[in-house]
Amino acid sequence: MEEFREKEQKYTAVREKLEYGVYHVAGQLEIEAYISREPLGFEDRYKGEFHRLKPGDRWGDLFDCGWFHFFGQLPREAGQRHIVVLVDASAEGLVVDHEGNPLQGLTSATSRNEFPLGLWGKRTIEMEDCSRDGVNVDFWVDFTCCDVEGQYRNEGRVKEACVAVVDDLCRDVFYDWTVCQSLYVGLCENGDAYGEAVGEILDQAAAVLNQPEGRESPKNLAPGGSAEKDTATEELLRERHAYGKDVRALSQGLDASGERISLWPDPETDHTLKYQRTIDKEALIQIRTLLEKILKEKNPAPSMVYSAMGHSHLDLLFLWPERETRRKCARTLSTVVKMMDRFPEYRFCLSQAPVYLWMKEEYPSLYKRLRELIEEKRIEVTGAFWVECDTNLPCGESLVRQLLYGKRFFREEFGLDMKVGFLPDVFGYSAALPQLFAKSGVPYFTTNKLSMNDTNRFPRYTFWWHGLDGSRVLTHMLPENSYTSAAVPQMAIYGEYHHTDKDVSPEGLQLYGLGDGGGGPGYEHMERRRRTRNLKGCPTFRDEFIGDFFDRIAKNSAKYRKWDGELYFERHQGTYTSIARQKKWNRRLEQTLHTLEWLASLARARLGEPYPGPWLKQCWQDVMLYQFHDCLPGSAIGRVYEETQARYEELYRQAREKIEALKEKLAGCLDQRGMKEPMAVFNPISFRRTQRLEWEGREMTVTLEPYEIRAVDWSLAAAQEEREMGPAAHHVMENSFVRMEFAPDGTVVSLYDKREARELLPPGQRGNQLNLYPDRLTHWDIQKEYLQAEPRRARLTEMKQSRIGSCQRMELAFETGEKSRIRQTVVMEDYSARVDFRTWVDWQEEYQMLRVAWPVEAAAREAECDIQFGHIGRPVNHNTSWEEAKFEVCAHKWVDLSDADGGLALMNDCKYGYKVWDRILDLCLLRSQNCPCERGDAGEHEFTYSVYPHGPGLWESGVISEGYQLNYPLEEWRDESRKAGPAGEDPGAIPGTAGPEPWSLEALQGVVLETVKQAEAGDGFVLRFYETRGGRGEARIRLEGYEAAGLCTLLEELQPNQSSFERTSEGAKIHFRAFEVQSVLIKPLHRAVLEKGGTE
Repeated sequence: MEEFREKEQKYTAVREKLEYGVYHVAGQLEIEAYISREPLGFEDRYKGEFHRLKPGDRWGDLFDCGWFHFFGQLPREAGQRHIVVLVDASAEGLVVDHEGNPLQGLTSATSRNEFPLGLWGKRTIEMEDCSRDGVNVDFWVDFTCCDVEGQYRNEGRVKEACVAVVDDLCRDVFYDWTVCQSLYVGLCENGDAYGEAVGEILDQAAAVLNQPEGRESPKNLAPGGSAEKDTATEELLRERHAYGKDVRALSQGLDASGERISLWPDPETDHTLKYQRTIDKEALIQIRTLLEKILKEKNPAPSMVYSAMGHSHLDLLFLWPERETRRKCARTLSTVVKMMDRFPEYRFCLSQAPVYLWMKEEYPSLYKRLRELIEEKRIEVTGAFWVECDTNLPCGESLVRQLLYGKRFFREEFGLDMKVGFLPDVFGYSAALPQLFAKSGVPYFTTNKLSMNDTNRFPRYTFWWHGLDGSRVLTHMLPENSYTSAAVPQMAIYGEYHHTDKDVSPEGLQLYGLGDGGGGPGYEHMERRRRTRNLKGCPTFRDEFIGDFFDRIAKNSAKYRKWDGELYFERHQGTYTSIARQKKWNRRLEQTLHTLEWLASLARARLGEPYPGPWLKQCWQDVMLYQFHDCLPGSAIGRVYEETQARYEELYRQAREKIEALKEKLAGCLDQRGMKEPMAVFNPISFRRTQRLEWEGREMTVTLEPYEIRAVDWSLAAAQEEREMGPAAHHVMENSFVRMEFAPDGTVVSLYDKREARELLPPGQRGNQLNLYPDRLTHWDIQKEYLQAEPRRARLTEMKQSRIGSCQRMELAFETGEKSRIRQTVVMEDYSARVDFRTWVDWQEEYQMLRVAWPVEAAAREAECDIQFGHIGRPVNHNTSWEEAKFEVCAHKWVDLSDADGGLALMNDCKYGYKVWDRILDLCLLRSQNCPCERGDAGEHEFTYSVYPHGPGLWESGVISEGYQLNYPLEEWRDESRKAGPAGEDPGAIPGTAGPEPWSLEALQGVVLETVKQAEAGDGFVLRFYETRGGRGEARIRLEGYEAAGLCTLLEELQPNQSSFERTSEGAKIHFRAFEVQSVLIKPLHRAVLEKGGTE
């Protein structure tokens, strides 16, 4: 192995020698730039601040924008040779034609992802794109001052702007060498004897190049260099090649007098052409002849075949703002078009509806060409989701909308039915997904992320993934373990040797091209692809769409193994908590849209009010965009969160205005006769609930049925009396359900369930432990070492107990040192066993994590965790490496530890990260990382977590119901103009003015009505249910003026199989298997009759 690595270093030095001989400067270009903070359109380009620039000049700060005008003449000696323009402004750029239409993207060659970029970046422009007469160079580039990863490089300096002659033979030999070297490395890494034969040929070719030539170029080795200095640097040159170190590490040398001089151009600062050398033509021909011995050898019996697709993973909200994403899309896709004109075999796949919409709206000429290539079947539209969203944090209905709006867009725009769930870079995959795929007509799923596990290697590549309800989806993991393949043999051979399902499916997908920040395949990818298509020692390749790949491997799917349950990602667990405000806004908008759609549907059905469909669609599209897998999880930069949270706030304001208007209209339907102060109360969930209402010093406790709207008389509300309770050594809160005792330090020493006659805390252990742990990593990851660290306990500074009406309160104040403060109001209602900890934090820590721990006395082997459309068990032990990897898990409204007699649930209204080891419910409240969003969680936070002691059964004991009640409070509406006067009854009180309820719930056995919305087609309503217990369930609905058309898919189309649906004389009955999601389409009765052939 050591000998092979030494050879690899030697071969790398040869490759770099070849690289340096490809381009030769023929002349410099003039630059006029128009700089602005934000983008300007082509027609407004002169509005920027004018600067004349030259290589070496600094032109911008991070994310500054600039229209650069490059111009000059070709030198006479250029003749008929291959001439290109080379541009590098330490930036990303879009080359445009004389009308401002996109031609191709440019990328700085000093990105930190330089290898997959290609060794020269995307900095080459062919003459036809920058000269209309073949003599005068004149073109424009729209730059943003950042590299492809959104990083600020080289102080924003222009590095290069020149005309160059291309040594095409040298470039061809460079690609030959690159592929042969990669083949050698891949073979040797995997113990293939053929690697030795490849190495012998490479040794012969290297000997040709390393012969003394005396043909070094006498200029441009360094700024101001001389021929004498060039000769003096030969030893340093050989040392550089021999050890293969980074260029910058050897960028300084000594002249004859011992003075330190720059002999190698520094890629961070040099503004001349890099590493210009002339290599003897005869030597190049000899090398190419030798390498052809490798490249012409075909694979007679490949053990594996790749279906290869060009790809550019586009992170829509990540290390750059949304406006830059739109520009990245144009750069990437214009390069795709350019490459397709040059390489007829090239195929490319593109996901995410917003990308298409942005191009359609902002770059219409480019979009027209993309549509043509889609019709020619050279670009594959892929991915069924609206965006490549996180699947841990969004609620179930959000995931449904991702599929609904994603598939509808691609069907309406291109007439295509998207069959592939395409999520290559998402941080784990919810067990709810296979069912959602099945009910959306998505039979296939591809991903890559689990290849990055830090503890266990995920054992499957081609397999059946079984979800929470038993549904399954054919799944493929990329064997190269990358969605940004460099298209080199080394990666393909790795996949061949590590494809654990090759015995049943000797095929794999390859996605090649630069990703994350866009870019996609460049010349280098395509040249390597041509040489690697059929090569001895390497798997073979075909250019094939992802959908076609799946259609073929599905024919043998009976042989495939299965994986049951969630696809847990053993990294990035910090994203369950990082950037807490973003997660709170997401859940708030999800809850608000749920309530708005229910009220709007009811107002439409009862009153004929217009349904705000267009506004809701746009709102959902914004919410879905912000659920992108680097935005909602908290791994984006600060500017992303400033902009998205401002948009969240505006969406919330508009939604609340609509809700208030709808409540007013629906309140007018209610019978208010006999009421002095009528008030409307709305229950937006499918559980019977009791809740205390308070307003202006009075309170009333009301009980409402599922989704009930009712008028109550607020004049009957009781006056609130606040009574402060005296100090005691131990403060106790107690009602008829539960008794909670606090220690003087604010922790809980006893939590006693009176109904079950049971203490929930283990002997000697305490609840409500507010602990701080060291947390030195990024927003993505939690430092596992914290598990062995001794926590720093928040210090109690104040404790005060009081009673306000029927509500007991305990006020607690804590400090975490000199920086942060915590205030809690512990609320115990007389009618409930749930105890709420309403928490305010002024969070000023750095690299600390705040958690709250509740140990539980229960003989539980697993903790049940609320996820989308159900719940899943996670281990409380850590005996195996698979259990150890799940030191932090994701859950939504609650996590529960129970045995046969009951247990304790820990609930929350906006948190997601839990630890459940050793039967301790430990909720992560806040983190304080600085990368990539500096001090992104600093400041004030408000949230609630709750404990709920209960008896057996999550459904029967009310765990599921209480989780909904905490997250979906009652809605109220009061008409301030109609308060009761001394005369008694309000003269404006009216009887109900609307007809009967259009739909009502007769019985729900373990079933939740999750969503009520108008059908997208506008001709009815969709009621979406799911089973919650993990067993069989049943729902009966009563309909008035409506008829159930039947069960529908998540795309709101009647499904062929209606065996779980019964139409009854009163409405409908639906049967459920465990955790099944069922959607019922109901339509106005007269229309349903017409559709059945009847008359009105």
